[in-house]
Amino acid sequence: MDLNALTVSRIFGPDTPVADDSLSPETLNGDPNSRHTYSGLAYMANIDRLFSFGGSLSGNGNFSRATWTYNFANNTWQNMNPSGPLPRTDSCCPEAAYDSNTGKVFVQSADGLFAYNSALTVILSFPAVEPLYKSAVIDPVNKKFVAVGAGNVIVYDIPQVVPMFNRHCQLMGEMLLLMLMLQDWLSTL
Repeated sequence: MDLNALTVSRIFGPDTPVADDSLSPETLNGDPNSRHTYSGLAYMANIDRLFSFGGSLSGNGNFSRATWTYNFANNTWQNMNPSGPLPRTDSCCPEAAYDSNTGKVFVQSADGLFAYNSALTVILSFPAVEPLYKSAVIDPVNKKFVAVGAGNVIVYDIPQVVPMFNRHCQLMGEMLLLMLMLQDWLSTL
């Protein structure tokens, strides 16, 4: 998207062959298959790349466990094939958030919180907390991973790497808590 020219352009064209319901590969020609990403995207400002983990693949909707990055400098995707244990995707919807203090991307899934460094190596794994249908953000001042959604608010203390808050809330409660957390965070800027 070019905000100066008020235009939108496609980075590259559609791939062939087109996946159908019986065929849902991770990649057809070296680029990632189209997918519903849920909350598995994060922009890695330290290396100017878009991070993508998981997602429901176009075709039959199988969940991916692949980790891709998009390089804005040369308009290419790269399958990172990270080392270490991979987050589970069988229970759907891992959420990713970039930490500007460390340059790491944290991904919460059904089996815990994972951290990737800029080489996309899994470097940490923490105990699981329900991940279903949330959005996540890193509070860089207080060093917290915060996931909100599906009636839950989950907070991990990143330096101590422990879940410190997990509450089931009603929708209005979620919004109120999120607003209070944002207000607290904004007051520290």
